[in-house]
Amino acid sequence: ASAPEGTVIIEVAKQHGVEVTNLCYNRKLKPFAACRTCMVDIRTPEGEKKLVYSCTQPVEEGIEIFTSTEETDRYNGACLEMLLVEHPLDCPICDKSGVCPLQDNTEALQLANGRFEIQRRNEPSDKSNPLIEFYLNRCIMCGLCVRACDEIQGVQALDFHQRGMKVMIGTANQEPLDCEFCGQCITVCPTGALMDMSSQERGLAALFSKNHSTCGYCSWGCTIQVETKKNRVVRFVGDELNGLGINEGNLCAKGRFGHGIVHNEDRIQSPLINVGGTFKEVSW
Repeated sequence: ASAPEGTVIIEVAKQHGVEVTNLCYNRKLKPFAACRTCMVDIRTPEGEKKLVYSCTQPVEEGIEIFTSTEETDRYNGACLEMLLVEHPLDCPICDKSGVCPLQDNTEALQLANGRFEIQRRNEPSDKSNPLIEFYLNRCIMCGLCVRACDEIQGVQALDFHQRGMKVMIGTANQEPLDCEFCGQCITVCPTGALMDMSSQERGLAALFSKNHSTCGYCSWGCTIQVETKKNRVVRFVGDELNGLGINEGNLCAKGRFGHGIVHNEDRIQSPLINVGGTFKEVSW
């Protein structure tokens, strides 16, 4: 396989249909290596063996890459176990279930039973915001939301607070979230720690029907994924189709949370022509 110089191993693997366990990688963000679950085994042309993080290690000429060996699976599995120690066992009632990277990685590494036990966090979810609900108990401190808010949106509404075992993600001085409400943090979250309030209590996201479409809120024409249940729109998600669209999976607040307009009784559903100061409905 070939790849442009500087491309990290995990991106090359994705481009060739090879899955590598990971929880903090996003191609639009700078490498961070927070989760430590993407270790791969590489062999240099000189025969040297290296264990490297695939999200930070660029490909090199002539190397062989082994994404799943006994050694890498043991290392990645141990790191994932540490993340699962505090994670609540609420998959059956979590709207993210079925489309959850944490869940997928746990299954891929066959971590049916954890070896470690500690008292799990038991913080109530934060529903103070009408659009975004925060479940601190589900957060694995991958930093994707913090980095997306900073590097993609340039807003810096979220950041890490405190240190060590007490580290948490939140707003400055724990003030109510006051940002552009683009929902980028929801999109990148791999665990269901950040959830879309407008689509909650509609059932598991994995059971929604999904279709590609174009956002009709303004003239920009962002590509979106429309998710429906029983022929009603449940939510809009940024559609990151390679080479298509102008928004690269990003959406504004109206584009992400304004899906209620689809079923609004006052929505214009047919072409109108102004005839003598009065709009007349015509056929398509």
